Amino acid sequence: MKFEELMREGPRPAIPPNAGHRISVSWSVPDWLAFEADIRTAFPNAFFYERWKAKTDPAVAPSFRILNRLDEPDLERDVCLMFPYPGWEPELFLQEPDYPGPLPHWTWKNYLSPRISFSMRPHNEPRDDIFCESEPESVVKVWGARDILTSYRRELFDERRLVGRIVRMIDRRSRWGVPVYSRSYADFRTGKGWISRYLRNERCRVSPAVIDWANGGPRRLVRCQEVYKDTVSVWATLEQVPEEWWAGIRKPKWAERK
Repeated sequence: MKFEELMREGPRPAIPPNAGHRISVSWSVPDWLAFEADIRTAFPNAFFYERWKAKTDPAVAPSFRILNRLDEPDLERDVCLMFPYPGWEPELFLQEPDYPGPLPHWTWKNYLSPRISFSMRPHNEPRDDIFCESEPESVVKVWGARDILTSYRRELFDERRLVGRIVRMIDRRSRWGVPVYSRSYADFRTGKGWISRYLRNERCRVSPAVIDWANGGPRRLVRCQEVYKDTVSVWATLEQVPEEWWAGIRKPKWAERK
């Protein structure tokens, strides 16, 4: 097989996917649609579809839904994105396991990489959440986050470059959230809390629209997750983090601007 043909392999590629990202984003539906428009402009061959059910009949190829827009109604499963070469057809192939135990599963007859996937179920409004188990009266509005997953073959420069472009698209329409902890909502509101020591490793991209929403009123958070009975993790906007919390912490460049 010629190296140039590695993008057009069958269901068992000679070079399997061996790299990828898990990128957490907190966006509104218009942000997702703008991201989709960026992709379709940059990659006119982009192929969006709704993933088929995991459990399928080995005798019958599963159906899948090709998406013309990310806000199509009744999305039930993850959205997947691939970049077909000219002449590629969406044909499915039943892959038998190499050893006893795993069940046969359906996959694309002609392998495509890179692959991008994410959950795009309707989430254009916040949900009610309790800040902490020990503070059941503190109901806050929380704008959730979704993960964008990438999968590609590190050895192939074209694949690395394509995924790099996708990541830059995500970054351009986002700002960083600040991972912080607090004991209670009352503490958080009165400036009692601390910034995660993993500030530079914990990443959540938050769109300007969601940041404006979070800063626009009380009891609004990007994400709230209980980690202990009396401690919660929050993705805060820069504006929500008191300046004194930065004492002794070297601010990243992205935290120098508001």
